[in-house]
Amino acid sequence: MELRTFAEKVLFSTRLEDKLAAPEGVVTDEVPGAAISVPAVPGRPDTLLFSKENGNTSFARARHLQSDDDRATLLHFFANHELLATELMALVLLKFPDAPKEFRLGILETLREEQAHTQMYMRRMAACGLTFGDRPVNGFFWKNIADMESPLDYVTRLSLTFEQANLDFAHHFARVFRSNGDGSTATILDKIYRDEITHVGYGLKWFRRWKGAGLTDWQAFQQNLRFPLSPNRAKGKAPFNAEGRRAAGLDDDFINELQVSTSSRGRTPHVYVFNPAAEESAALQLANFTPSKEFAILARDLDTVALFLAREDDLVLLRNRPSTAFLQRIQSAGLPVPEIEVLDANGRIAIDSPNRNRKMGALRPWGWSPESVRLLQPLTGSVTQTATGTRWIPEIAQLYSKQWSTAELRKLVAAEPELPLVNMADCGECTTDPGHVIASAERFLERHETVVLKAAFGVSGRGMMRVDAASLQDDRTIGWINNTLQRHGAIVVEPWFERVFDLSMQYEIKRSADRRTCEVIFKGGTRLINDERGQFRACQVSHQLVCGMPSKVARFFHSHPGRDGWARELFERTIPAQLSESLLATEFEGPLGIDAFVFMDQASGSLRLQPIVEINPRFTFGRLAVELRRSLHPRSRGTIEIVPASAMPDDPNITTARHGDRIKIVSGILPLSEPQPDSKFGTMWTVES
Repeated sequence: MELRTFAEKVLFSTRLEDKLAAPEGVVTDEVPGAAISVPAVPGRPDTLLFSKENGNTSFARARHLQSDDDRATLLHFFANHELLATELMALVLLKFPDAPKEFRLGILETLREEQAHTQMYMRRMAACGLTFGDRPVNGFFWKNIADMESPLDYVTRLSLTFEQANLDFAHHFARVFRSNGDGSTATILDKIYRDEITHVGYGLKWFRRWKGAGLTDWQAFQQNLRFPLSPNRAKGKAPFNAEGRRAAGLDDDFINELQVSTSSRGRTPHVYVFNPAAEESAALQLANFTPSKEFAILARDLDTVALFLAREDDLVLLRNRPSTAFLQRIQSAGLPVPEIEVLDANGRIAIDSPNRNRKMGALRPWGWSPESVRLLQPLTGSVTQTATGTRWIPEIAQLYSKQWSTAELRKLVAAEPELPLVNMADCGECTTDPGHVIASAERFLERHETVVLKAAFGVSGRGMMRVDAASLQDDRTIGWINNTLQRHGAIVVEPWFERVFDLSMQYEIKRSADRRTCEVIFKGGTRLINDERGQFRACQVSHQLVCGMPSKVARFFHSHPGRDGWARELFERTIPAQLSESLLATEFEGPLGIDAFVFMDQASGSLRLQPIVEINPRFTFGRLAVELRRSLHPRSRGTIEIVPASAMPDDPNITTARHGDRIKIVSGILPLSEPQPDSKFGTMWTVES
């Protein structure tokens, strides 16, 4: 029987018996014929035609094997993949008749094994009460492989992508079925697993023969894949099986890179980037500006913190690619590694980036500014969620200003006169005139020893000066006031309190599709750890409302005449309702953090709450801690700390434990940045039980 005749029967027949029948007699390849055009779909019986219903939905439901029906459904899903592989192998024989004879005969041998795999699944399904065709089937393999342009393209897409993923599936589910007492199905999967090792090895042999000169296997694999396929498709939704890949002949470099490689499998990705100079850019209303030296260094050194805000299906823009070891450490902590795109030498999205023409969900920089809009502009045309950021809105700059924070504090204090909040007389005042700054400070100094002057756009406790009656009008203070007003336009003047406990509350601002309503969603609270000047050092989080509260602060927060639990209500309901109304007139959407503190009121000798110190309409390290809270074991707490790069641990390690079906960190240190020889800063996640 001619190989071409056999391939035509497998590809075009609408009878399953014909598609799965062995070739008749000796197979020869003397008349390969002309290359065929790719049919829209392979021939199939009506019950196995590709369905508009996503067959992956059945897989997602069935892979947990909660019932006999789940078990049969999972086998049905796998059987369709084996049949698709059979059809695609027939297609490659008909599409590339001039391929080497050795390659074509190897495809025939592999095709016969795929036929056998399909039949094994069918028999096992029948024993479970299901007939092949009783569930919808998808044509994802066909859609993404049938248009292959060369035999190299074929081995890249099928052998090294979809068949490689089966090294995870078959290995994992053989164990799952065996642990559930189904040794018959486990034996089938063991056999298929061994065959798939051979299939991947066969494709790898030809891939290495045909790949570009001077490229590693991994480099060539990345280069030859085309969107929507990505290296991530070469991994199954099951534990990563490095052992099987080594048995197939893949080298450790390829295996390690694949293990940390991710991209969306269908969900439209959100885009994240760390741009800590957002407030400077917003204050200056400039897209193209030179940030202060400190923020330029922060952006470089702490670039990777954006990875910990994202999910696996998201995209993170980085200035430099982290090492594979760094990404593996993240995965070992049970955290996802999102897809990474490295910006070009100018810190921009590369001209030839495939993401320029890809649908994106929401754009989520650390902070919105003219600079972030400029950076993300190449992606704005394909954003599916209309939101802040596709264009710069000058009014958003005012949300960064402490003038807005001060106004919101005054509004809140006036609305809640019965709560133990800061007195209205001690609420900060914002002014744009140097004389008014001095006069306001003098009024506060009548009741307080020290006053703090804050630049309208200061960040993380920077851009502020503490003064007393003796230093208020010296040359240094007057010079600072004049320079700050010239640069920031306004200064907030407020008393310096004896702080007992600092905290921050994190929110997400979402708007309705018609933009007429604004929802402020509470995400969690963290303890802030500031230095003696009030500048940020670290933040701490646990599965409580706020981590590490002293007992006297906890009692203060929970007890008030007639208002038990008043602090939780204030942060989770009252403040969101006020901000929702305030933000409705803006177009802002995204993360928002509020810093607050508990202080000792010297006049009354009792604790009071300053509920709004400043509002940050951006991501903060407090929000990063809230997001990282998902990695914490219930009995543990975590601290994010920014330290000198030299203080980063040389050999960090963590202890993990399973909690439910997830890995959680019990204790240890997880670096959130990867220091380089010229790094000044580092940041790490320290977990204690």
